[in-house]
Amino acid sequence: MHYRSNMKKSFEDVSFNLYPIKNPIADVVANVSLVIGKFIVRGFSIRKSKFSDGLYLSPPHKKLRGGGWAKLFWTDKESWKKIERSALGAYQNK
Repeated sequence: MHYRSNMKKSFEDVSFNLYPIKNPIADVVANVSLVIGKFIVRGFSIRKSKFSDGLYLSPPHKKLRGGGWAKLFWTDKESWKKIERSALGAYQNK
């Protein structure tokens, strides 16, 4: 069964908790939690790109027993870009 909620949140209701990594060993420079009202989604990370000098936001993901990955993702690309721009802006202005 599939249920839809009529609860709507605007993008202005979204904030971030940033946890910079002081001495990054790999490409992760900060861990991020997405806060939507009283709902928190942990597991985001800001990473250095392997292909450019830029940074990008990586959504939460978890390795499954069968070897695959479970990921959180947005179906609306424009909403994801807004979240990514805001998180990177918050990180750069920390």
